[in-house]
Amino acid sequence: MENLDIRDMKEKDLDRIYEIEKSCFSDYWSKDLILSSFRQNYNFIKVLTFNELIVAYINFNIIGEDAELMSIAVLEEYRNRRYASRLIEVMFKMCEENKVEKIFLELRESNLLAYKLYREHGFVNMGLRKEYYTNPVENAVLMYKQLTDCAG
Repeated sequence: MENLDIRDMKEKDLDRIYEIEKSCFSDYWSKDLILSSFRQNYNFIKVLTFNELIVAYINFNIIGEDAELMSIAVLEEYRNRRYASRLIEVMFKMCEENKVEKIFLELRESNLLAYKLYREHGFVNMGLRKEYYTNPVENAVLMYKQLTDCAG
């Protein structure tokens, strides 16, 4: 039986988050950058644990009426279990509680699985940043999700 939990990151989780970050991204964040992000009061890092082992996380910020999904990662052997979707739903709930109107994100143009995931959760394209990523150089697809009716 799966024993899943989603909780706030703790500083003692830094090494594990960094391991996941390195295994999932070619141009990954440094430990210092993750820690700096963690310490910002507008930034949130949630971890998903499977039998008390961190196997996924989401990193996002909320500033005023906007939020930005900075990163989401699931260890390869734990993919296709809807863990990323669970983390996105937690982000949506926090955004709604904080009266966020739009959530923004960017992803590598070649990351079709992430693109599909975001589309399933209501994100739409808003543009392209040419040669945004390094290691390897690649365009970034910019997406957003409208959470509230701006006319209201």
